[in-house]
Amino acid sequence: MNQYRNRIVERIEVRAGDILPNLRNPKRHDQKQTETLNAIFQRFGIVDALIAYRSDRNGGALPYFDGHGRNLTDPDQLWPVDVTDLTDEEVDQLVLYFDEVGRMAKPDHDKLADLLRQADLEHPSLAALAAFAAKNARLDMAGLLSGATDDLLMFSSAPPIEGFGAGPGDGPDGSGDSPLPLADIKVVQLYFTTAQREDFIAMSDRLAGIFRTNSTTDTAMEAMKYAHSELTT
Repeated sequence: MNQYRNRIVERIEVRAGDILPNLRNPKRHDQKQTETLNAIFQRFGIVDALIAYRSDRNGGALPYFDGHGRNLTDPDQLWPVDVTDLTDEEVDQLVLYFDEVGRMAKPDHDKLADLLRQADLEHPSLAALAAFAAKNARLDMAGLLSGATDDLLMFSSAPPIEGFGAGPGDGPDGSGDSPLPLADIKVVQLYFTTAQREDFIAMSDRLAGIFRTNSTTDTAMEAMKYAHSELTT
């Protein structure tokens, strides 16, 4: 027995620029994110469908529910579109929830590190996005990848990637941390309760400002050296 209603009523092919923007969508794509989307499409092609609905608010026209960045990359590109029977009022709710629930997912650090080892990072936009994903998961970045390039290590001078959590001190915008060096050897793995993890991150961030370090690994090493010099001499 199916628990959920299937709201997709048809699959059509439409020029991306012929679908209306959803003016109630709170998310906006900037140029850097558009370049990153374009790099993904150039590398892998079309691998998903846009989602739209027939809007009473717009006289039955098709606005985007999901995928509105596509018309910024190439408005003339034909895309498969899943048309739903959602109402304007339902879409007003879903644009609030749909992407936010995905951000609740927590990274599996071992799996992410394995993916980074295998990543093809020749395109600067994809390299920057991968580096930001690692940084957001508090993973160290350089050294793990064979032939890690200067482009990968210099992504902090790029404009922010809007929509991926970018902001002051939080992404590849020049004001945040530089990419974190990725270690090949795991010496210790820490296990925390939620409260302990929050305390550890807060203390690490504060100590990073004191030690002027750019990664959790470097901060922990400096803290260990300081404690050793103070407590064993």
